Amino acid sequence: MTSTFFSPYQNVISNITNSNPAQVTTASNHGYFNGLVVRLVLPLTSGMNQINNLVSEIFVVDSTNFTVSVDSTNFDAFIPPLLPIASNPSLAQVLPIGENALTLTSATENNNNIRPEL
Repeated sequence: MTSTFFSPYQNVISNITNSNPAQVTTASNHGYFNGLVVRLVLPLTSGMNQINNLVSEIFVVDSTNFTVSVDSTNFDAFIPPLLPIASNPSLAQVLPIGENALTLTSATENNNNIRPEL
């Protein structure tokens, strides 16, 4: 389940490993890129409360996995959602909130959002 209002989209988290670095698996293709800054939001029912509200730059592993710069080896285990994703109102989510400015590569079009001063 993804939002279509912002790009890249928020995504449902289907797993987080107990490892260094922690690897996050999303329920669908995330479309994220290296250097994206995300916030992980986990309800109490998801376990691994130590990582709730973590803000981190990510490293993309593949279309549904990325790592965050935290050692979750000794954290509580992540508890995957039991209900089908569409019917569960309280799911762990990853929310893109920014990016490392050094990775900005695709800002080539000005849609009249920023107008140069004359």
